[in-house]
Amino acid sequence: RWIVPVCARTAASSACTLVEGDEGRLDLAPGDWVLPNAGASGYYRFDLDPAGWERLIAAAPGLPGEEAMVIADSAWASFEAGRAPFSTVLAAMRALAGHQERLAAVFIPGRIGGLTQTALSAADRSAYGALINSLFRDRLSAMGVNLARG
Repeated sequence: RWIVPVCARTAASSACTLVEGDEGRLDLAPGDWVLPNAGASGYYRFDLDPAGWERLIAAAPGLPGEEAMVIADSAWASFEAGRAPFSTVLAAMRALAGHQERLAAVFIPGRIGGLTQTALSAADRSAYGALINSLFRDRLSAMGVNLARG
């Protein structure tokens, strides 16, 4: 059996424990959201119910870079595993697009980019391109990238 160190937090508190079986327990002060990998300190991904994802994604823009990155990674992994709907991935992408941690901002668009040629129709690719343009235009312009040139 594996012994897994797990840390989680809310806006109000954090706690850590060692999980030595299929389940563990952490006592956290109530909060609007729960981040099951506080500080991105664990070597694991997490999944949440739809309401949990919604609350955590809403908080994501204000979280530190490493926590924003673990949210992006776990949301994508949950979608790939067939648990989270694509709307959760899009919500995370929108919430993280302006995050100061560039890797957190571009993680999900990078993963979706691999699907655009194989899984999206021409109309969907166009809509996705417009979404990416709207989310990243200002950031890319500040770097000297001109999206109008293609």
